[in-house]
Amino acid sequence: MTGGLAFVHDPHDRLPTRTQASDVELSRLAEDDHDTTELHRLIARHFELTKSPIAEAMLADWPEKVGEFYKVTPRAILALKKAEGVA
Repeated sequence: MTGGLAFVHDPHDRLPTRTQASDVELSRLAEDDHDTTELHRLIARHFELTKSPIAEAMLADWPEKVGEFYKVTPRAILALKKAEGVA
């Protein structure tokens, strides 16, 4: 990550055991999350540019697949947003 958030596809729920909880906050996405719209846009754009069959399958089964993603946010970013009154 480069100081921002990341979306990680993790259908087998392994990410929590492979990250440093003191450094990042993990949250599963839900279909109605604000970030879900951005993730869908990114995957759709990726498919448009690459014709990736994986991206196509994700988009075709979006309500199911979106729940397989984690949003990963560095705690330093969360603290900064809180200090700025954004979070």
